[in-house]
Amino acid sequence: MIDWLIEVIKTNQVAQGVILAAPTTALMYALRELPEKVYSSIKNMFTYTITFKSDMDQYVVVNKLILDKIILPKLSRGFSYDTLYLWNNVEERNEEIFTGVSIGYGSHWGWYEGYPVIVTRTLEENTQTNNFKEILTVQFFGRSARPVEKLSEEISILLRKRVFSDKVTIRVNWGSSWKIGTKISRRGMNTVFTTDDVGYDLLEKIREFSNKQEEYQRKGIPWHMGILLEGEPGTGKTSLIHALASESGREIAFLNLAAIENDAELSNLISNQINWSNVILVLEDIDVSRIAVDRKNQSKTIALSSMLNLLDGLVTPEGLIIIATTNCPEVLDSALTRSGRFDHRALLSKLNWKQFKDMARLLREDWEQFEELENYYVPVSGASLREWMLNETFDHIKTRFLP
Repeated sequence: MIDWLIEVIKTNQVAQGVILAAPTTALMYALRELPEKVYSSIKNMFTYTITFKSDMDQYVVVNKLILDKIILPKLSRGFSYDTLYLWNNVEERNEEIFTGVSIGYGSHWGWYEGYPVIVTRTLEENTQTNNFKEILTVQFFGRSARPVEKLSEEISILLRKRVFSDKVTIRVNWGSSWKIGTKISRRGMNTVFTTDDVGYDLLEKIREFSNKQEEYQRKGIPWHMGILLEGEPGTGKTSLIHALASESGREIAFLNLAAIENDAELSNLISNQINWSNVILVLEDIDVSRIAVDRKNQSKTIALSSMLNLLDGLVTPEGLIIIATTNCPEVLDSALTRSGRFDHRALLSKLNWKQFKDMARLLREDWEQFEELENYYVPVSGASLREWMLNETFDHIKTRFLP
């Protein structure tokens, strides 16, 4: 029996963790009775600690990696079913999206590279904004820095794989911090149809801007760019943003103004939480935001001045590209639309005959039949045309244009 027990301890990490966890936990609690300075000195001498915060880019990666590589399920039974709420602009409601199982709140025992580990997940309140930020602490027991270095290497490798992913990362604001909402497949500019090649023109401007940091700094010009996309619903504004982000290698951060309670939250969101030179910040349907259309309505959310500073002020991060969309540019406050706020304004309208043929060529095997409609075609929104071409026969589409 004793031989069997020894063999289990030698070969089973869970058993090793149980045996180490009990005395280590008892020792830690005993040490807490010592004076704070003595306890801290002993703790620093025999442990290594790494802290990750939820507003860091790598937080989601770290959480999943620790769950897979460190946490011992037989010693830790606390897990979290994590969800995220994303605003659906079409249905005008929040949608709950499941992001996966992760480490539960509280402390958990684990094992990594032959060393016992305590992982603690907590919430930290921001007293200025009354919002919470998650803190993930990984504490390694032992004098060797090897497990810390190994974990850092694993995180770096995993992050590099994500950089070269065929997906576009979507972020959304949650309180005063950013959450990675989902990832969507990249979209080529050849799948987005705009009049006068607006899409390709904006993509070229983004690429030029991204490569001119030194020139901007040399000339004393703030290195950020603003784009205002105007057009009726269904003309492809959101699709164009998707393609611009895909082709320029940037992430998309959707800023939901309605979810921001005060100026402090907005300031924290635009602080250096993210490498903004790799992101397109999107303000969708800015015309429905009260601060954008009524400067008198400053009491409940953020002030117009804070929005202006975000677009073109001292707080605007270097390298940032902001794209705002609007269905009704005429209702926007004049301070938002004056020269300098947006470097480029583009109108997306219904598709002409050329874009109609290009879309048919991409989506339909029978695209040559559509030549019959040239003399009858009237401009239609891209969203409507796409729906027809994906779901209807040519004869049915034909009846939509014939007198």
